[in-house]
Amino acid sequence: MNLVGLSKIKAVIDRIPEADTPYKLWLKEIGLKNNLFDKRAIQYDNFIMVSYPGTGKFAVKFKFRLSTSAGYIEWAGTKGELISLENEQRQKSLEQKPDSQLVKIVSVVKAIPEIFSDEYIKTEETANESEIKLQVPQNVNTANYADFTNEVEYINGLQQFESLFDEGPSADNQALFLLLQQIKSYEEQNIDLSKLSYKDAIHYRMKEFDLSVEQLASTLKAGENLDLFFKHQQDLSTDTKEKLMKILGIKLALDDFS
Repeated sequence: MNLVGLSKIKAVIDRIPEADTPYKLWLKEIGLKNNLFDKRAIQYDNFIMVSYPGTGKFAVKFKFRLSTSAGYIEWAGTKGELISLENEQRQKSLEQKPDSQLVKIVSVVKAIPEIFSDEYIKTEETANESEIKLQVPQNVNTANYADFTNEVEYINGLQQFESLFDEGPSADNQALFLLLQQIKSYEEQNIDLSKLSYKDAIHYRMKEFDLSVEQLASTLKAGENLDLFFKHQQDLSTDTKEKLMKILGIKLALDDFS
């Protein structure tokens, strides 16, 4: 997924360790078209989106451009911090434009879909949907390309990328592409958020839906002992693992987990 600025998510995880699984799961799922775009967003080239990984305790704002299939994370934090940030921005806007009306955000609610109906289990698609691939500009000059060697270079490069990206269609696409490669290379080597275990993902989604092992086993109807699986005493068949992901709405493949 060509979404850079992972250091902003890593900072939240370092500050709040429980953010690790929801953000990592979100990053994996966000690389799939149907999870990133809806029918309203797809008609625009540039757009800003706010996602709430998990049940909405955490939030992330990011910008994306369809024509280049790339974007950056603008902000990450808790839902409460996002509410405070949005209200602060609205207050500043009101001060600049006194005639405007101020709407104060008091809460953000994420609706959790019904996951236990037979119809859901039958019709919900499994992963892997087609990935979003980077659009490479023609005749890219890589003569001056060099990987970032330290955090300062990375931060400066990320700021340059964000500024160029925000210029829109008038931006230098070659410069944008090269910066993207430098940032991605640095993040892959220094900010690894790709490792996520299958059990951690399942446990987290069960927690999201307030679902016990007994309730999940009743819905699964697989004849395998989930309790022993979660106690690391017995593995599950591939079919059962895939059905578990389907029931819990995890749109990934088994090989996406470490």
